[in-house]
Amino acid sequence: MDKGQHFKIFVYGPYMNPKYLDQKGITYYNDYKASIVDYDICFSTRTDDWKKAMIDLNEREENKLEGVVYEIDSKALKIFDDLEKLPEGEHERIQVIVETQKGELEHVYTYICPHKEGYFRPSKEYIDLIVEGALINKLS
Repeated sequence: MDKGQHFKIFVYGPYMNPKYLDQKGITYYNDYKASIVDYDICFSTRTDDWKKAMIDLNEREENKLEGVVYEIDSKALKIFDDLEKLPEGEHERIQVIVETQKGELEHVYTYICPHKEGYFRPSKEYIDLIVEGALINKLS
């Protein structure tokens, strides 16, 4: 992978699972565990891709959410943007501060849906993919 221009992106859902990244053609050249503060997960949007709910971020004071930071190139960032339907406005790419396991703070990107529709039940397959990714990355 070309390490010329690179980006750091915090992921918290199915993107934590390397198998899912492979299916989507996303490659990365570094990954590590990190947490964002004052956010939690929710299932507030529906998706045709999963036939049910999709994971999203929700602001929640005094909460810490574990996930994975990937270092990616511009090609991988474009794939993430397309998957998150950034051009259509379904999600926004925002900058957040993560805390690494070493206690360092870093500015990285993540995705959030600006239009919450309610709270929905995700499919078992979707949850299994997320849990498998969390286990692979040794998240609590």
